[in-house]
Amino acid sequence: MRPRATVDLRFQGMLFLVKLHIAYEEQPFGEASSMRKFNGKYYFIYSSLNSHNLCYAVSDYPDHGYEFGGILVSCGDIGLPGVPDVNHARMCTGNTHGSLIEIEGHYYIFYHRHTNRKQSSRQACAEEIRFEDGKFYQAEMTSCGLNNAPLAGKGHYPSYIACNVYGKNGTQFMSMIKYRKGSNPFITQKGVDREEDPDQYISNFCTDCTVGFKYFDLRDTKKITVKLQGYGDGCAVTVRAQEHGEPILRIPVETCTSGKSFSGELPAGLGEKEALYFSVEGKGGTFDFVSFDLS
Repeated sequence: MRPRATVDLRFQGMLFLVKLHIAYEEQPFGEASSMRKFNGKYYFIYSSLNSHNLCYAVSDYPDHGYEFGGILVSCGDIGLPGVPDVNHARMCTGNTHGSLIEIEGHYYIFYHRHTNRKQSSRQACAEEIRFEDGKFYQAEMTSCGLNNAPLAGKGHYPSYIACNVYGKNGTQFMSMIKYRKGSNPFITQKGVDREEDPDQYISNFCTDCTVGFKYFDLRDTKKITVKLQGYGDGCAVTVRAQEHGEPILRIPVETCTSGKSFSGELPAGLGEKEALYFSVEGKGGTFDFVSFDLS
């Protein structure tokens, strides 16, 4: 027979989770919980019932008194300005799990996004998160990871570091079964998962979709070269610095059955923290977006 204390503890834990589920009507408890202690307070971290938000509750005690704190990160950026709900998600949503860590006075949220058109294919990610006066403020999905600064405005970048990926009809919620390709771009790969020689890329990079990367220091960047494979005679890849802004660059592209690079010159005057949003312009364009280079 198990010790009664263990049974009581488990019962208390179940009751605690039920209370969380009832109390936080906006972001009720779903799964994937963990606990952290910062500055004398306890932070209960969990994936909400809608599954695409990683949230937290805070208390002075480890086993009671928790109050909802907010969203830590959403794998669709839902909750940030301009993204009020799942219909405006900046990436296909699914579940997300993760937790917090403090390193030398900086706080980081670890979570996952999705690849391969299904919920069980997961891309581990991390963002620095703002923490002030005991409160965490929702982190924005970026391509920067643990860089602690915008990425360099020169070098080679694989397309799978994109943090915003959606089609002209928005995004989809991912289940454990692959959804049909449809009109949305998606991150995928050739072959099985492996530690070496990855070749992930964005497939179905098609007319009127958006693939965004944040952020880069572009003060000295003069040129972008994109590597594509696919079909689209008479099409162009447009580049914007603002999600809904006018293109700052149009790069003519053409059908290429094997990987081919296409280049364009960036305008002067870009700043030290700029986003880059890539789209395909023109009828019938459908490519694999492999990578891009800044120089």
